Amino acid sequence: MGNDRGAEPHPFIGYNFRISELHAAVGLAQIKRLDDFLAIQKKNHASLKNILATVPEISFRRIPDAEGDSCTFLSWSLPTAEITNAVVNELKAENILAGNFYYFNNNWHYIRKWDHLKNSATLNALSPELKKR
Repeated sequence: MGNDRGAEPHPFIGYNFRISELHAAVGLAQIKRLDDFLAIQKKNHASLKNILATVPEISFRRIPDAEGDSCTFLSWSLPTAEITNAVVNELKAENILAGNFYYFNNNWHYIRKWDHLKNSATLNALSPELKKR
């Protein structure tokens, strides 16, 4: 756990009901600033991508609609698993937390780690139709 987001066990499928009424009220107030937030995010995203683009071994995923990209993250790849693991280890050694996960070994957004989904483990019984899907 610690800095390894998602390392906690997932014994059953969750419903992601985390937002409170207070959080919703803050969100509604902040939505007025969405254009400002997106502009800042896109500027920072472009700066980071330009820096990373100076490393010949790095490639970036293709964004089908670059203008519509909210720039919430920057996905980049290296040519081999060995190089990727070495870079991840170096980032961790330098306490650089952003970008220090190799997708193949992460604990979230990857079915290899989702036993709760593969086993359809829920607190309540799933309908046969939902379970089939």
